[in-house]
Amino acid sequence: MSEYPSDEQLETIKAWDVLKTGIKPLVEYVRELWKYGDDYTYLRKGKDKLFKKPCMKFELHTFGWSGNEQIVYALEQNFMFWCNSWNQTNRGGHYRFEIRMDLWEKK
Repeated sequence: MSEYPSDEQLETIKAWDVLKTGIKPLVEYVRELWKYGDDYTYLRKGKDKLFKKPCMKFELHTFGWSGNEQIVYALEQNFMFWCNSWNQTNRGGHYRFEIRMDLWEKK
């Protein structure tokens, strides 16, 4: 098995319907695919910077590994995920997301 995400897995991320299923299943899927996932992905409860409302804070750190960069690019292509949760990008492959609780889990 290749360490790199397959085209099918990347397409799954791009097409994920976060409004229907919530963002939590997508985050779990990404963490399963992420190389060194336990060490370079972080998920915790917090408050968003703008309104100080409860949210899930999700961080991805690629450290330049191209497989992880492919996953981030696929997330960026998922318009509803990216526009509803992207917060910050820093040099070195550091991505931070703040996910509203109403989008975290769909009931």
